[in-house]
Amino acid sequence: MGRGVRKGRRFAAAAEAGFGARLRALRLAAGLTQAALGAPDFTSQHIGALEQEKARPSRRAIEHLSARLGVTASHLRTGAPGGVTESARAVSDALALILRSLDATPTATERDALRAAEFTLRSALRAIQDVADHASAVR
Repeated sequence: MGRGVRKGRRFAAAAEAGFGARLRALRLAAGLTQAALGAPDFTSQHIGALEQEKARPSRRAIEHLSARLGVTASHLRTGAPGGVTESARAVSDALALILRSLDATPTATERDALRAAEFTLRSALRAIQDVADHASAVR
């Protein structure tokens, strides 16, 4: 079985697991050790305690870990996909791909419209993430 297939299975399993198992699955999928995931703010022992659910993650830990793992804080906490955030990011990435793949002679209007759409979506993505982070902090 190829490495990519294992990573995909680990990521899928992470969505169904408890926090500790989800954290471990995402860490392994990212190819990180406990020390590398925690550095420089958290020790490997702390990451191990989180994975074994012997410690509860702080908001600061969630932010650090989700950034290192490349997932949203909400996804790390709950296992639920990012929803609107992930959709907005996917659309933004698609627009960026379209911009890169346009013929060498796109019209200025086409180029400007796509760049404006990309900027708008990236701004919306940041706003959505801010709202999601605030909502989870209030809970």
